[in-house]
Amino acid sequence: MDRYPDLFKECANKFGDNLNILSFGCGYGEECFSLRKYFPNSKIVGADISRKAIDIAKKKNKDDHIVFVESNLENIISSSPYNIIFALNVFKRLRLSRDELNKAYPLDVFENQLKELVGFLKDDGALVMKGTSHNFDDTEISKKFYCLHFDGYRRNSKSPNDSVYVNRDKYQPRRDVTIISALTPSYEKKLRLTIPTWKMKPQFSDLPVLIFTNGYDNPDKQLSYLKKYFDIKFVKWDMDGVDSIRDKMLSSFILGASKHLKTDFSVKIDADTGFINSRDIFDPSDFDYDIVGHRWGYTRPASWIIDLENWYKEKFGKENIFSYKQNVDFEKKRAIFPCKRLASFVCLQSTDFLKEISSYVDGKLPCPSHDTFAWYMAKRLEHRSWGRKNIKKLGAVNRSNYKKLNSVLYG
Repeated sequence: MDRYPDLFKECANKFGDNLNILSFGCGYGEECFSLRKYFPNSKIVGADISRKAIDIAKKKNKDDHIVFVESNLENIISSSPYNIIFALNVFKRLRLSRDELNKAYPLDVFENQLKELVGFLKDDGALVMKGTSHNFDDTEISKKFYCLHFDGYRRNSKSPNDSVYVNRDKYQPRRDVTIISALTPSYEKKLRLTIPTWKMKPQFSDLPVLIFTNGYDNPDKQLSYLKKYFDIKFVKWDMDGVDSIRDKMLSSFILGASKHLKTDFSVKIDADTGFINSRDIFDPSDFDYDIVGHRWGYTRPASWIIDLENWYKEKFGKENIFSYKQNVDFEKKRAIFPCKRLASFVCLQSTDFLKEISSYVDGKLPCPSHDTFAWYMAKRLEHRSWGRKNIKKLGAVNRSNYKKLNSVLYG
């Protein structure tokens, strides 16, 4: 049996081997035996409250570096501190309504159990949880931790609490980052809703903000009320020869950002995007890419792909990379071109990447879409890279309809 292969593989890639690992609630030992495949040189301690389960696990065990103990304070302390503690499907109560759960297993009991458990971790150790009945973010102790988001694990996970947590003091979020957005009067009402929720994310709360504006004579005065949330710099943005306000503002995220950013990275957040929890969106490994956004599966209209392919071939003399054998009517305005790509209502971008792709643009973008162009260039340029993750699952909400946006963010 190979339990939790996605999770164990990604933890091994992240944290290495030669570790001291606790499997808390190990059952009959299968979890520990699976861990051995991914951590061949680590010491693994399996602990469970069931003496019968531990006896069975001991009988099956043929590994001198896997130890099974009854789950009590003395036994767990004796092998601590741990580099990783796995608590998988342990802190849960099945088939209970929320009211029944709060009576049978209150949140404060869950938090006290966690406080005791993390006390066995090394300062730079990791707590890995799956299938908890309560939300870890609702506990006070969660503020001391930083959530790492492993795509392979989270992609196959059904619970928002299936996460890997590390000491926030040891994994400080990057500070060489600026939040960028764009604003016209038609979006101002939505930004009033969303910008307070940006502060909800500890990863974003202290970052400087750069907002490109169009339609304001004096944005510093007219939009001064927004500065109570962030340290905001407004930049008036316009483009000669471009009639569409939408095209102008989408271009600002590349052409404007490349000129005005002072930090190595930026997080683009659309004005109609807010957040419903405090989970960090980007982890340290995301900064290895040139752009990271929400995972997406198509381009619409499909004609944008043709436009980009033709532009790239003319600019660089390179052949197309996409096959057009799919049943796609490129003449239709709403036609969809299926492709593995990203969406950018929230996305992380390297400034160096934005400056490079901006240098290839004459006037306006080859297609009127920031994320389509940026993703395409990261895909085509051999020295660039791109990543994607389920950003909505991390608490991001993107709605073009004001009432729906307000309802989701504020109930």
